[in-house]
Amino acid sequence: MPSDAAESACIYTHACADIIAHYDGDPRADTDSADDMGGEFKPSQYREAMQCYAHFIARSIIEAEAFALVDELDEAQEHLASVLSPLVDADESAFRLSRDCPHGWAAHDREDGPELSDRHGACYWVSHQLDGCNAVAVPAAGVWLSYTWEPARAAA
Repeated sequence: MPSDAAESACIYTHACADIIAHYDGDPRADTDSADDMGGEFKPSQYREAMQCYAHFIARSIIEAEAFALVDELDEAQEHLASVLSPLVDADESAFRLSRDCPHGWAAHDREDGPELSDRHGACYWVSHQLDGCNAVAVPAAGVWLSYTWEPARAAA
């Protein structure tokens, strides 16, 4: 997938030049892999060389950002599991990932701040206000990770 996205980013010469100018010095940019591919270019092939170099830079930046998002989601899952443990015996396979908060504008009881975790705060709906259900949701990586349960089932 990062390779496809990198190829899409490196179609035009000006886009390749922008990628190189913007990310060449970024520590996440894998500039060594382009050198290790064994490709040799004549001076007249500078556009192909620039495209190859920009492709490797774009690919490494895209991969680094994707791994960072996955790490953030892993941390959010750990935080969600830890805040749920005193409330309910949560089945982590039932955690829900959604683009928006699954409970929308429903007023929540409280929030914990990101100081309780590296970067995530959780929103709590634990007064049965969700049609008799409770929930906890954590925003991370531009999405929401949540768990909703029926209190009667949790007590059983």
